[in-house]
Amino acid sequence: MYACSYSGRVLGIDGMVVTVETDIAKGLPQFDLVGLGGSAVKEARDRVRAALCNAGYDYPMQRITVNLAPADQRKEGSGFDLAIGFGILLASK
Repeated sequence: MYACSYSGRVLGIDGMVVTVETDIAKGLPQFDLVGLGGSAVKEARDRVRAALCNAGYDYPMQRITVNLAPADQRKEGSGFDLAIGFGILLASK
């Protein structure tokens, strides 16, 4: 199942919309994050899993792929966690 959500980031003094595309497919449990994310963004996997489980939602034990677009711009920080968690909830129904 596919879901799309949006987040934002600051680029200099300008804001930039970041599209967070989430796909959940059958397969071994795995979390892939693509789209030129920094180290804090790569740690989102653990933060989002903990937040969803603590909120009472079931974390899908399937293959999860998250794309942060546009892929040519570097993304830093933990500001994408909410959009990633929301995308996982949408895609898992």
